[in-house]
Amino acid sequence: MNKVRLRIVFMSLCCIMAPAFCGVIYKKTTPTTIYFSDEPSVGAIKIKVESPKEASISEDNQVLPSSEVKTTPSSKEKPKTEGKKNTTSSPETKPPHVNYSTLTIQYENPENKQYTPLKNPTSLINQYNLKLKLIAKPNLQKDDTFVLLLDNKPHGEPQTSPVFSLGKLPQNKYSVSANILDREGKHIAKSDTFTVYIRYVLKRKNT
Repeated sequence: MNKVRLRIVFMSLCCIMAPAFCGVIYKKTTPTTIYFSDEPSVGAIKIKVESPKEASISEDNQVLPSSEVKTTPSSKEKPKTEGKKNTTSSPETKPPHVNYSTLTIQYENPENKQYTPLKNPTSLINQYNLKLKLIAKPNLQKDDTFVLLLDNKPHGEPQTSPVFSLGKLPQNKYSVSANILDREGKHIAKSDTFTVYIRYVLKRKNT
């Protein structure tokens, strides 16, 4: 009982004096009572007092510095795991190639802007801005591209747009075909090859 009362008296004294200073107090023991004071007296023992945030009280009423106070981790705190997390991701799975059933080539009529399928052979007259359109079934898939070939040579770069603008080609005979490439540049579909004649005719003025 005396020990509990002593602890309460000591803690109350610390709470009263803590806002005022962080220094020393004096403990004096008599056969019946233990006294604490902030002034020295005969027979008193000097005790260093730390701030409440930095000190704690042991069971034998001794002031312990914060470095000696044992703390237990909170239940909310999770222990740190050693080592790095496995950040390696699974290899990317490539979607399967689509099997294109048909790949056709159409040309634009400059008068009505309508597209007509190429035939063998096809004569195109006065096409000063020739446009060819590729039609794939099913539609062109993501990462696939169209390639237009003139005389078995690619005309321009592969593209996702189905319309190729050839401008004014010289009057001549051409071999026209098209391919579809996958993301790795492999041919996965091919059109028929068409023979196209480009001609330019001057219109006579009526007199």
